[in-house]
Amino acid sequence: MADEVGVDGNNDPFCRKPFPWDPALQDTQLLALYQRMAKLRKAHQALRYGGCQVIYAEDNVVVFVRVYKQQRVLVAINRGEACEVVIEDSPLLNVAGWTLQEGAGAFQDGVLTLPAISANVWSGR
Repeated sequence: MADEVGVDGNNDPFCRKPFPWDPALQDTQLLALYQRMAKLRKAHQALRYGGCQVIYAEDNVVVFVRVYKQQRVLVAINRGEACEVVIEDSPLLNVAGWTLQEGAGAFQDGVLTLPAISANVWSGR
């Protein structure tokens, strides 16, 4: 409870801080991220029901695609420095194009350009 506004329990599961009802004490950026992620999940059935296939996992980067019926959602997480990742051609990525839904990355001609410490989400069309 209250993770969405940045409250932690100081590593004690029985010692949770009280909820900060004053908005000035809340991590509003973190709350906005949770809200965007919930909206994204609601908008894309692949994020709710789809199977998950990892298509790249090296060093600080993991890339996976969620597939449900004809819908595809590509997720790329980078916990390191900014980088470019070449993604091998895969039938899972065979869509007309990708639309960035969250993050600031780019995906073009099989190359992902990922900002440092980022999570990026694309939907296939």
